Amino acid sequence: MKRNDTTVKKKKKFWKTACLAVFMSVLLVITGLMYRELRRLVNQITYMQDTTNIILSDVNGMQADIEKTLREEASMVESYTIDIVDMDFLRKTYKVDVSAVPKEYTEKTKMSIFFGTTECALRLEGYAYKGTLSLPLDKTFDGNITFLLANGKKKTTEVIEEYDGLQTHLPDVLSGTAEDIPSYKDGTIKLDTACSFHLDGFGRYEFEELKLVAQMDGEEIGAQDLFADLPGQTEGITTTQTAETVGSVLPAGAHSGDAEIEFSYDLDEQEQTVDHQIRVYFKAVSTEGYRFEYDVFRGMYLGSEEMLDEESFDRSAHRLVYDKKGSKLEF
Repeated sequence: MKRNDTTVKKKKKFWKTACLAVFMSVLLVITGLMYRELRRLVNQITYMQDTTNIILSDVNGMQADIEKTLREEASMVESYTIDIVDMDFLRKTYKVDVSAVPKEYTEKTKMSIFFGTTECALRLEGYAYKGTLSLPLDKTFDGNITFLLANGKKKTTEVIEEYDGLQTHLPDVLSGTAEDIPSYKDGTIKLDTACSFHLDGFGRYEFEELKLVAQMDGEEIGAQDLFADLPGQTEGITTTQTAETVGSVLPAGAHSGDAEIEFSYDLDEQEQTVDHQIRVYFKAVSTEGYRFEYDVFRGMYLGSEEMLDEESFDRSAHRLVYDKKGSKLEF
């Protein structure tokens, strides 16, 4: 009797285990199917989101194009130019030439342009209204330039959009570094160093000269031309270690280069007995006559001790710009 009970219990346990295994198998199959379906749904949602983003991007682009077209059609100005023609660092001003062509006008039409609150009346010359005025050097008037068109009692104003202002980029035109500083030994000041430099005309300045210069008491004692060290700019450019003008023009884009600099200057007996200020700097001259300088070293030679004074060494960046008349602007 006990044996039969044991057999029954074993059979019951077997069937419970079998049913559980079958249930777990079915559950795993259902879970796998649900996971596969979930992945399919996720992929569909991702695809729909990507499609929606593309549609929204196209719609935004179409909207921007429509708004631009509407502005152009509503604009009272057919075309205009605003050019910086001169800078005066002594007065801290720059001069601009303005030329504008209205879409509709008569000989009695009057036109002005406002830079902020400063008005410049434009004169009709041929088919364009033109004028010249001076503005503060520290203002670009970005988003603050307005045309005024007057036909009798009717006056219309239009703010210039999509215009980044009057940018001179003066502090950012020239920069560079030099690994080593000048040395002095046995009456000779010497510089032997690698240097890197960057020159950017920002689409405005073309250059006829680029050098590394050494000065003593404001007088040039050595210079090395760097035009030939600009990649892709060697054609037609000669390399010289004199201060002669290079007869080539560098385009008004961005240019970078590396160079090895080596020069020496022998102090005479009199010069060895007095103090001198030594300066090393990059120098670029534009075709318009603007001169850009970027210091990499300033220091003193002490004649009483016949040595360079390390305590006077200054390797911080000093930026100087000179206008066509030689007036200095320091940043």
